[in-house]
Amino acid sequence: MKALLVDDERFSINALKKTIPWADLGIDSLITAEDGLDGWQQYQSHHPDLVLTDVSMPNLNGLELVKKIREVNSQIPIIILSGYDEFDYAKEAVQLKVSHYFLKPIVHSEIIPVIRQVLEEFVLAKNHNQYFQATQKQLQDALPVLREQFIFDIVSGKVKQGDELRQKLDFFNINADITHGGIIMTLELHRLNNEKTFSEHDWYLYKYAVSNIAQEVIAQYGNGGYVVRYVDDRLPLLIFGKEAAEVRTRASTIASTIIKNIAFYLEIPSNIGLGAYSVDFNHYVQSHKQSKHALLTSTMVGFEQISHFEDVEMHPLGFESFSVEEIEGIVQAILKGNKHDVLNAWKPLENRLAHSLDQSISYLQMICSGFLIGIILKIVEETERAAELQSFIHLQDIYNVQTKELLIVSIKERLLCLYDYLDSNQSEHKYIEMIKQYVEMNYHNDLTVHDISKHLHLSRTYISKLFKRETGDSITGYIIKFRIRLAKKMMEKQPDLLIYEISSKVGYTDQNYFCRVFKSVTGLKPSEYMIKDKRKSK
Repeated sequence: MKALLVDDERFSINALKKTIPWADLGIDSLITAEDGLDGWQQYQSHHPDLVLTDVSMPNLNGLELVKKIREVNSQIPIIILSGYDEFDYAKEAVQLKVSHYFLKPIVHSEIIPVIRQVLEEFVLAKNHNQYFQATQKQLQDALPVLREQFIFDIVSGKVKQGDELRQKLDFFNINADITHGGIIMTLELHRLNNEKTFSEHDWYLYKYAVSNIAQEVIAQYGNGGYVVRYVDDRLPLLIFGKEAAEVRTRASTIASTIIKNIAFYLEIPSNIGLGAYSVDFNHYVQSHKQSKHALLTSTMVGFEQISHFEDVEMHPLGFESFSVEEIEGIVQAILKGNKHDVLNAWKPLENRLAHSLDQSISYLQMICSGFLIGIILKIVEETERAAELQSFIHLQDIYNVQTKELLIVSIKERLLCLYDYLDSNQSEHKYIEMIKQYVEMNYHNDLTVHDISKHLHLSRTYISKLFKRETGDSITGYIIKFRIRLAKKMMEKQPDLLIYEISSKVGYTDQNYFCRVFKSVTGLKPSEYMIKDKRKSK
């Protein structure tokens, strides 16, 4: 810490410097000034932690100096050393919040404990202030998250009406109209495990972008709405207002715009379900549940769909949806069985559809399209072949049939078509050949697995697993062996080529690395292999 000593009498300054154990008090730097004006300049330059000043000085007296310091710093401890026992001086010193007022001559045994005390109090107050400021900053940094959590608690029914509610709304800067009624809609993103959303990092970036799109769209239609927060890949949105009809119209418009913007800017499939209007915030939890129920219906129809709970409610679930186990049975038959297995797995489900009573064709179409989407998503999850299966997601032909019998035929044909397409001896063998062909055409370049996956529009994980399973070798290992095999042929047919020339021709820019790889494959250095080959040819 630093202390500023201000006195026009040099001997007084020297006495203070010599007789007070400054280091023991925590002061490691002493600054001196010969009058009040000099003291003010020194204060501005050094920003001391303690000031001791005389009162009667030329240019600027001690009290005037204290007044100027107090204008910029109300906390610094100041001790006055005065040769005048004047009441007015002492009174003004108190008004200026001086820590202590000593009369000269100074008794050093009295001033030392006072300096120690005021410094301890100053450090304590400074630490407290720093802690308070740090806490304030942490609170400001955390405020968006706390605000998001509070809105989520409102939607989840955890916030009740009370005296503190208005204060919390004000604290989080939340529109008070949020309590007057509204609609919860749930936005769901569908991750198809393609190259676009392969990594978790990329997927979270897309989710963040979707949240921003939703916020921008809500803002376009007034300030009566909030994006809540993700629950897995679902994002609840709250649209509120006093007039139910206006809120319904606005919510529908917002939902439609969000779906279009996500498809246009991000090319990620999504769906939205809208709950019913709740007359006050205490029933938002019910609207939230309704939005998720409506979302299930929209997903059954296809992607980029919007469903309203009021519409879903008009079609009660008289036919029980296909279970996860039934979907899994079909998937395993398609992936691991033959056509007979697929038909056997489908037969009991077909019978249920055939004997369903009093169900509209539109409702059965919705159930069946959801069934097919569930199968496709499960196959994508197990095979990571999203890019290939995009065409199977478009289910318009199911909605074109007009009878239950034709619907059953359409579903059966779609399942068999899916089986034929995924026949492993047909499509996967094709990929193996395409990988080998790409290596053969590009071995001389800086070739990576990522380049191949990008060329085939398949994920690195999928082609790596497929190649390893079918050939017993990794793609990287295959590239290395292919290059070394070519290098050996060059050494045999063109013995005059230098090692660095061969290295470059087979795709290695670093000759030393090529030599290490060559030895790891053949057991010999390139130079040793060339000598051995020359001996053979003689």
